[in-house]
Amino acid sequence: MIAGEGPANNKEVGMQTDEFLGQVQNKAQLATLGDAMRATRATLETLAERLGPDDTRHLAAQLPHEIQLFLADAGMPMPERFSSAEFLLRVCAREGIDLPESTHHARAIQAIRMPGAECPAI
Repeated sequence: MIAGEGPANNKEVGMQTDEFLGQVQNKAQLATLGDAMRATRATLETLAERLGPDDTRHLAAQLPHEIQLFLADAGMPMPERFSSAEFLLRVCAREGIDLPESTHHARAIQAIRMPGAECPAI
C-alpha cells in the first residue's frame, strides 16, 4: 500500500468534511449538518457556474474531497457572467428556502471557506 492511501486517509478526509460542515453549521446557525451540506452544495454549485474550469479546480483543491464533488458536478466549460444578486437568487432556488436566509448561508460559506479560496463578493 502506498503511504497516504487506505482507511486512515479516508478517515482524515471525513474529519475534514465534518469539520468544514460544522463550521458552516455554526457560522450560518443551521440546525443540522444536513442543512449545512445543503447550503454548501447550493452555494458551490452556483459558484461553479460563475467560475471557469481552472478557477473551479483551484477552489476544489482547497476543499475536503466530499465538498469538492459539488464543484465537479456543476463545472461549466465556459463561466456564466451574472451579478451578485443573480448569484444569490440561484443559491436561493437551489437551497429551496427564502432569499434572506439563503443569502446568510452563502455569506457564511464564503467567510469560512478554505484559506486562499476565491469567491465572488456576495
